[in-house]
Amino acid sequence: MKTLHVYNVARLQQMELIPMLRETVSDTEKKAAVLLGTDAPLKRYLHNVKDGIDPFEVVTRNPQKDPYTQVLNEKDRLRDVAVSRFGRKLQYYEYSEKEAERKAFDALDALWAHHRSLPRLNVKKQTGATDNFLNDLTKEPYASAIATLGMQPEVDAVRATNDDYRAAAADRRATTAEQPVADIKAMRRTLVADYTALCNYIVTMANAYPDDAAWDELLTAINVIRKRYADLLARRAGAKKDEQP
Repeated sequence: MKTLHVYNVARLQQMELIPMLRETVSDTEKKAAVLLGTDAPLKRYLHNVKDGIDPFEVVTRNPQKDPYTQVLNEKDRLRDVAVSRFGRKLQYYEYSEKEAERKAFDALDALWAHHRSLPRLNVKKQTGATDNFLNDLTKEPYASAIATLGMQPEVDAVRATNDDYRAAAADRRATTAEQPVADIKAMRRTLVADYTALCNYIVTMANAYPDDAAWDELLTAINVIRKRYADLLARRAGAKKDEQP
């Protein structure tokens, strides 16, 4: 009985699996040109493998990058700068010669103590926490203190940069929702399953038609490739064993 050379294709690395599949497709097309014109199942199995290789190679060699990452990082940096500028401007009034300004400082400094860590927060939390800070600044005695110290431009800058970050984050969520995410593991499982189906079909037909040299030649070509990659896996396993103390 004719058999497939046994090896665990699932143990191949991504950049080993791809050339193995390409070699299998190439040799099948060369050795089975006549069969592919008459045997519909063989043609279908081969096309399943062939059509899946390029998309899989694209996602493994060029992982999708989030185009919004740099934009959001810059907007977060500008927001941090605006918050820090507010704090530094406030500190200027700690030793003011004007009593009204010192009182305004005392009022705001107590609030600032609760919010000064805003730039160190996780960005997912920082937007909401900044909203809370801005909301507190609209209440008394903080609103009057802001007016006394002439710090409305600093407050406006914090609000503007926070709103800018929120808008960019919303754009990112909307864009991400519209784009399908390539599941590399699922694509690999499908490719391996299609390859296995192709090989199983070839060995089945080689046994079903033992007098047909075309199936036998195709099985031999497939097994040559399978043995080469089986040897590769064996060498790797041996190398790892030698490295162990």
